[in-house]
Amino acid sequence: MNQQPQQAISRRAQSWAQAMGTYRFLHNPRVEPAMIGQASFDLTREAIARESVTLLLHDMTELKPVCEVSPTKLLQYSVLAVGGGDQPTVGGLMHQRWFDDPKVPAGETRKERRSRWTRSQVWPEAVEALRGKGQTAEVYGGNMAGDEASGASGACGDGGSGGGASGGGGRWIHVADREADDFQMFEACAQAGDGFVIRSQHDRYLTDGRRLRDAMGRADVLGCCEVDVPRRSGSKVRGLGRWDRRQRPASRVRCVLRCMRVTLAPPQNDPRYGAGFEVSVVQIQQLDGAEGDDRIDWLLLCSGPVDGLADAMRMVGWYRRRWLIEEFHKAQKTGCRLEATQLKSADAVVRLAAICGVMAVGMLQLRDAATASDKGDEPLAVEHIDGLWVAVVSKLCDHADPATLSLKQFYEQIARQGGYLFRKNDPRPGWQCLWQGIQQIRQYVDAIQRLGLNLGE
Repeated sequence: MNQQPQQAISRRAQSWAQAMGTYRFLHNPRVEPAMIGQASFDLTREAIARESVTLLLHDMTELKPVCEVSPTKLLQYSVLAVGGGDQPTVGGLMHQRWFDDPKVPAGETRKERRSRWTRSQVWPEAVEALRGKGQTAEVYGGNMAGDEASGASGACGDGGSGGGASGGGGRWIHVADREADDFQMFEACAQAGDGFVIRSQHDRYLTDGRRLRDAMGRADVLGCCEVDVPRRSGSKVRGLGRWDRRQRPASRVRCVLRCMRVTLAPPQNDPRYGAGFEVSVVQIQQLDGAEGDDRIDWLLLCSGPVDGLADAMRMVGWYRRRWLIEEFHKAQKTGCRLEATQLKSADAVVRLAAICGVMAVGMLQLRDAATASDKGDEPLAVEHIDGLWVAVVSKLCDHADPATLSLKQFYEQIARQGGYLFRKNDPRPGWQCLWQGIQQIRQYVDAIQRLGLNLGE
């Protein structure tokens, strides 16, 4: 499956026995999806132990292959570890969970809602699991499975220091979109000793009676900055052939930054919270350009103090890295063709999603290496890639010397094999081109190995 992730299971298998074995594996109730990715989770913990700051990107996505046979939505919750330094390198997956989106009973009261499990609890439960108070992964249906995370003790925050991941390491900062704007998430991060940067969804009341947005509108301006807005292609409504959103060219916009330390008032009529929660709020507003939803107007809730313009820009930069987990979902669904599977069992889809998740992370890490080598650093390909792969790619690069082939040249040639043209104004090679190029090179490598050829001759 790793060799041909975009192909159907019947085409990946080299025989009928292999195909049936794969189907039996995916439908085997004794195979826990949590344990499929456990080795990947452990390797990620070892990798991030060397980082001074690690961003843990949280997000949720719907797995649509079972929408026709399931009465509820099957959701996948993932946590992706990314370096907090200047280069946002992808460390790997830290946590995954699959569950049915619970339906809201008709006429449910607020008290009844607090007594049952809701999807808002998946965010704090992930924080607890990552710090060893729960499990490192959970399976479809909400049942816990997998070994407990070990050695994840220690406290740290945005403005503090201390232990972090297993085997040492620095601070963990949880980064999430608006759905994580919940007091349960705030308190879970505080109890774990971790920091957070979460985009505000609610115009909350403050303990002094003001509204959050009204208070931020009167905050002092820290300064202005320029933000690069990526290009966005329009998309079509399936079956109708019309565009459901406008195209947007890449641009650089000017934004104003404000910051204030506030205390959020606890939710009303909720006995679980008796006191407010103190956070730093960074507001970034676009001064010109787009209108409506395309206009940047974010309120970022940050756990630690934010002192000055540099700290505020760092918080904005950390939040913008949340897009990497969207890229992970895209690689998993489109590159590995997860949504094209014809599996009708939700349990089988979850096991396939666990496998595709590991492969999708590998693809993102490959693209990271190409980006890093594009910054002036030119490591040799033979230091990171299998020698036979380097030899094959060097033949395609006008018979370049494999010993001197740079990592940048290696990935550029892979992208060309995937159909990338490298025109003057083209963005960097996308993961889809890299997927296709890697599969093309893999076919050459497999043929050489089967025929016993020697490229040096």
